Amino acid sequence: MDPASFAAKFDLVLKALSLSRGRLAADLGVDKSAVSRWGSGVVAPSAHNLMLLTGLVASRKEGFTLLDWERDLDSLAALMGVEPPSGSGSAAAAAMGGGSSIMPLFPQMPFGIEEASRREIERKGASYEGIWRITRPSSTQPGMYVKEHMMIRREGEGLALRIVGGAHETRGHILILQGQLYGVAADAHDDSLLFAVFNGASAPKVERIEGVMGSVSADAAAVATSMAAICERMSDLTDDPQADTVRFEALKSLPIMFAPDDVPAAMRLKLKSPLRCIEPDREAMTESALMPPPMPPPAAAGEADPTQFRFDWNDLCHFLAVARSGSTLGAAKQLRVSQPTVVRRIATLEEALGSALFERRPTGYELTEVGRELRPHAEKVEAAVMGFGYASAAAARVQTQVIRVTAPENMANLVIPAIMHEFHRSHPSVQVQLITDDRRLDLNKGEADVALRAGSTPDDPTLIARRLPDLAWGVYCSPVYAAQHGVPTNAEEVAGHLLVGGEGIISALPGLRWLDQIAPSGQVVWRCNTLTNLCTAIAGGLGVSVLPSLAGTQAGLVRCFPVAELSAELWLVTRAELRGMPHVRAFMDCLANHMRRLRPLLSGEGGGELDATAVSAV
Repeated sequence: MDPASFAAKFDLVLKALSLSRGRLAADLGVDKSAVSRWGSGVVAPSAHNLMLLTGLVASRKEGFTLLDWERDLDSLAALMGVEPPSGSGSAAAAAMGGGSSIMPLFPQMPFGIEEASRREIERKGASYEGIWRITRPSSTQPGMYVKEHMMIRREGEGLALRIVGGAHETRGHILILQGQLYGVAADAHDDSLLFAVFNGASAPKVERIEGVMGSVSADAAAVATSMAAICERMSDLTDDPQADTVRFEALKSLPIMFAPDDVPAAMRLKLKSPLRCIEPDREAMTESALMPPPMPPPAAAGEADPTQFRFDWNDLCHFLAVARSGSTLGAAKQLRVSQPTVVRRIATLEEALGSALFERRPTGYELTEVGRELRPHAEKVEAAVMGFGYASAAAARVQTQVIRVTAPENMANLVIPAIMHEFHRSHPSVQVQLITDDRRLDLNKGEADVALRAGSTPDDPTLIARRLPDLAWGVYCSPVYAAQHGVPTNAEEVAGHLLVGGEGIISALPGLRWLDQIAPSGQVVWRCNTLTNLCTAIAGGLGVSVLPSLAGTQAGLVRCFPVAELSAELWLVTRAELRGMPHVRAFMDCLANHMRRLRPLLSGEGGGELDATAVSAV
């Protein structure tokens, strides 16, 4: 969502709820400066913060959901029961990102400055439009260099700025004043700000600009940093903004960290000015100021003391990547960094631990005895971090009444959508996210909240399972195939027919394994990697195969004969702590009632299915 557009909606909602920004920050548990940036159009909230914000609004305005942020101002004002802001039509749309303001990041900027910049952008802005490569010293790895990419584009009367590098992306605007370029951009992930000042040039098309960039470091010290930067034009923009954007976004995949040898000597000389790190004045800072937390007190006897281990936990990612790929090049591709970065991070970790983790051989990197001993511990850290992320996302979904449901492909397509109209009508504020996956997602890790599963009784004591009607399987073909080739009436006759088999993950399903066992030498004319494609191929008359009865029935196929030994139990599963959540319980009740109504179709004996004997008679 465009930050400027969101800001207008954000202020309208706060007005409707009679809620101040300070009170909102306290209720959400976020910093007041972040809330201020949302309201000023500097940056839109992250997905996590937007869910928290939506949950808070929903607690005061029943029925409010994430989708309501997509409304226009007039519609949102009507929903919230307040008057829309004056000029909320086209004029407001322009103010929210249509291009009338050259600097929505600073809506209170003195008019004289904005007007002066507008004139200079009109005169010189086209000279700077294009895609650029930024080279600067690294603020986190001394001696290394960062190469990012920047796009400058005219938008209305302003210059839009966008910078990408690895996983980070910042967006903002540029002012031109007295021939100099002043840029301000915000990171889309962590709300941090980037400032830049570049020396302008007088050429009709500027090829190179030099200056300084400043930000706050992303580590625990959170110190202000500045560094020299050189920008070189890579290419011009075309008349197709969409194509330019696609071309620019492709640069995200390029490595961003480079060794000194990868930077021309003349450029290194230009960039040799020392990195400026301005440490906060600890004595002058108040308790309310933003500053790194104090070091924890020494651990008591028998307690773990994390401060005794002086290595960077992020280095474990590089350690595991090299261990799994067997090379620093493979690890670099996996982590999307340069190979020298991986080599350096491994060396740093080994130095911190005082032990060699790998033996460098001509064939690649092999773990030493110490490395093999430490690998399981590193993998536990990796699993714990991922679990922390999953748990955080799951907690956010509970607060905002979002239910993440996972189901096998055939059930997801045939069952879940059918109940959503009924469920949404009675619970309009609940959002259901459907994950179609034949793998069993881990509910305890928060990968999903509710699962529809086939198989035996779940044996995990932390999960709550509800038994549903069993799912039958059968051998199916199309009416056209049956009329042309007849139908098999038992397992022995299947091998004499044209077969449609499974490929990939569905080949492990019990039904497809059964088909391979009873007709190992059968003529397989087509293979599919999803049950939906399998069903489509059968309906197209390509051959005979095995399907869940619900899929065969709803597709209007001919059931040649049932396969009793493939009948599977169906279970509706959730975590124990979610069972008491009203919105989760309501969804599970709705789904269970629907499945009971589908019992005849699940068993393969309901209406709508063509009978093989009837087809043969025709």
